[in-house]
Amino acid sequence: MRQLTPDALNPGSFKTVVRSLDEVFAVFQGMAEATGGLVQTSANVAAAFQRATEASENYYLLYYSPQNKAADGRFRRIKVKVKRPGCRVMHRLGYFANW
Repeated sequence: MRQLTPDALNPGSFKTVVRSLDEVFAVFQGMAEATGGLVQTSANVAAAFQRATEASENYYLLYYSPQNKAADGRFRRIKVKVKRPGCRVMHRLGYFANW
């Protein structure tokens, strides 16, 4: 547990903590985008849970089999397109061809 110190009460220290939290959030945001997920912050937990529930009710699971079967360890990007207007596609950016 973190102890309360005089520095913790310094407004400049608070800005550092807030900046650190923003950096942590940016890491989670990047991970979510790379894996096709979402990261949500909300003071209204019920609303965030409702959005997550709605998102999980409307999805498809697709199987992908690459034409290039070489297990060369390279990163291969994946691009998913849909023709239906208004649809939002969330997917991971790609994969490493290790197998």
